[in-house]
Amino acid sequence: MLADAQFRRADEDGVPRLAVTGDIDLVVARYFREALHQLIDSAHSAAYVDMTGVTFFDSAGINALVHAKRAAERQDVDLVVAPSPGVRRILQIATTADQDFSFARPEAFEHRRVEYRGGVQGAVPVDAQIGGGS
Repeated sequence: MLADAQFRRADEDGVPRLAVTGDIDLVVARYFREALHQLIDSAHSAAYVDMTGVTFFDSAGINALVHAKRAAERQDVDLVVAPSPGVRRILQIATTADQDFSFARPEAFEHRRVEYRGGVQGAVPVDAQIGGGS
């Protein structure tokens, strides 16, 4: 079974934001990684990742997020994550103190949930859905 995932940019007032929904696993991790790096590359101070819609998150997703955090730090960008409860728990268990993430409250993204438009150029097609459930 392939995982379903969506990566959508929802920049607002010059602040880069990425909305991630669905299952983040080995099948889609490289797309997730590319989307995160594009987000960071377009940021000047902070980059926001809305993961409140993520339903599954495994070690491949953790790896992509940890690498993105390191890349963000090298560029003086604060990578801020609004995690789903499951993602938050996994990150708290699986990451070390030097890998701490800045967490935003999910409500910070709530009003944007239906407004996501566009796509992550070069990572996946606009409004792409990776995989397909059966």
